Amino acid sequence: MTAQATPKEMFDRLQCAADHFVSKTPSERSELARATARCVARGSRAWSLEGVRLKQNGIQEQWSVVNTAADVSLAEEIATGPLVTLRLLLLTAAALDEIAQRGTPQWLTSSHAHSDGSIRVRVMPTPRIGLWDGLIFRGHCATVCCDTDFETRGRDAKSRMNAFRESWQEKARHQPRCGGTALVLGAGNVTGLGPNDAISQIFEYGRAVLLKLHPLHASLVMPLQNALSPLVDAGLLIIVAGGPEIASEAVRLSRVSHVHLTGSQHTFAQVQKVCESVSNPPSLSCELGNVSPWLIVPGCYSRKALGRQADMVAASIIHNASLNCISTKLVITCSRWPQRDLFCSILQERLRSFPPRVAWYPGSSAAWETLTGEKSPENGTLPWTLKTDLSLQLHRHWFDKEWFLPACGEIRLDAADCGDWCRRAIAFTESVAGTLVASVTVPTGLSLTDSADVESMLNALRYGVVSVNCWSALAYSFGNVPWGGFPGATPESPESGIGRVHNPLFLPGVRTSRITGPLCSSETPPWFPWHSRGAALAQGLLRLYDKGGLWNIVRMFPDVLRG
Repeated sequence: MTAQATPKEMFDRLQCAADHFVSKTPSERSELARATARCVARGSRAWSLEGVRLKQNGIQEQWSVVNTAADVSLAEEIATGPLVTLRLLLLTAAALDEIAQRGTPQWLTSSHAHSDGSIRVRVMPTPRIGLWDGLIFRGHCATVCCDTDFETRGRDAKSRMNAFRESWQEKARHQPRCGGTALVLGAGNVTGLGPNDAISQIFEYGRAVLLKLHPLHASLVMPLQNALSPLVDAGLLIIVAGGPEIASEAVRLSRVSHVHLTGSQHTFAQVQKVCESVSNPPSLSCELGNVSPWLIVPGCYSRKALGRQADMVAASIIHNASLNCISTKLVITCSRWPQRDLFCSILQERLRSFPPRVAWYPGSSAAWETLTGEKSPENGTLPWTLKTDLSLQLHRHWFDKEWFLPACGEIRLDAADCGDWCRRAIAFTESVAGTLVASVTVPTGLSLTDSADVESMLNALRYGVVSVNCWSALAYSFGNVPWGGFPGATPESPESGIGRVHNPLFLPGVRTSRITGPLCSSETPPWFPWHSRGAALAQGLLRLYDKGGLWNIVRMFPDVLRG
């Protein structure tokens, strides 16, 4: 099937494939996921290099490991394209195998009933399936908080766990058999988003997918078709590129069961309007923008820990030229924190030390001028901008929308102590646009009272993912942390999105997730853009996930140490 086929022809084929896919067993679906993973590994080179070309002025046809702008971009493109896709497929296959044998993938997790009535499910590190998470993501863990039915909240822990497992088994049994067709509208900033959304629709809901890539990604149609060829050959996936007219025509055919988009609130409003114009509107899910905050809990940090966390924030700003829905856009500090000036100075210096990157996304230069009030450089790049001492009253435009450009603000909250700051931080984040992710830096050595206040704050933050001492983007790269805005969004007020992707474990009642990393790691994280061996490590991880084996772990050690 080619892009020249009419939408009707495409959806006829997709519906036929979906009807056939409904009858497949979990084991058969698992094999399809593994076959696709193998193809993603084989097609990763073409996929990644094309992603680099789209954001640079070209790159030599080789997998260089020198620390250049092209190499930084290559490391990012591998990690956010084929690598995260390969990992999601392997996790999906493992979960389906567990469902075939036991009804749920609970053996890939550990869970317990929490005192607040929820069920907490630890999903990272992932055991038993050869991903080496305990080593690759050493010091990191991820826990998903799932709400139980209202009727079970008053019961004892064992009864709540039993009720949760029943709900989990029910979801794992029935949700993959939803069937029908889905229209997935891919974003233009990260090449892996559209494919990952399509994979979630296929394996988590049993839908056949028309993946419409952003016009910026038109040249990726062929590399993605090759990388995902088992899904394409099964008729479960058709990939096209183009403008909004393709989506409009597809929806108006009344053959689309579901629409999922990653984009802006404006795009969502346009899609929603089209969906509401048909007699049998499809269901709609989305992942939208976020003014992603990074909260720095006031306390006493060592110089090393302070520097590492400032680097963490800087890397989250620099990554992909800050053109991510989860790039840090707002740093929240305490006005009475003695180390505040030092932290901001380290952060500012790190940003200044890294060369500016090409402003490749349409409209980013104009948006930068609107936000900063300055003229953008004529060389096509945009400088890293950190504006400190923001005022909610004077700089409201920094808080009301996500700016797709390399700029971040800092605001100081006046508070008498740590507990007071935590309470003010909760209230402040609810005045900022978005509910997708938040990151929090927490010092060691807090008093019992302050630790309890910080824990209460972490539980109260209304975000789909809350990260402690690490960037929330890691949650997406893990693949088994459900991804989406905080529950409660509606079509009238979609906030950061409706529904979730990346739930290969079929966890029911997901409210939020928390990932935790070390305050100060000894090695430079490979996703830091100044890591001198980032591209080599990304390639090594691809090789490990594809081939497995202890030797593929050992051969990465020199690059880890040289970073």
